Amino acid sequence: MAGFEQLLPFAILTMVTIWSLATTVRNALPAIAALRRELADCPATRELRYAIRAPRHVSRVNVIALPVTPRGPAPLHGPRAAA
Repeated sequence: MAGFEQLLPFAILTMVTIWSLATTVRNALPAIAALRRELADCPATRELRYAIRAPRHVSRVNVIALPVTPRGPAPLHGPRAAA
């Protein structure tokens, strides 16, 4: 009798798991079928048109020269407090 009492929770859990999986698959199958229909209705290729425009005149008015100074790692001011 003790063996049955130990197996009963596992059997119930197995049945609940199988029921959950079956319900999920049953609900997902119509959505999967709809996605496959939409994919089948889509054309295999799409036309994409674009134009490349190259600037004829580059203005130096918008160019700003900034000084660049190299910086090292930030100095440590003693030990840090614990978080």
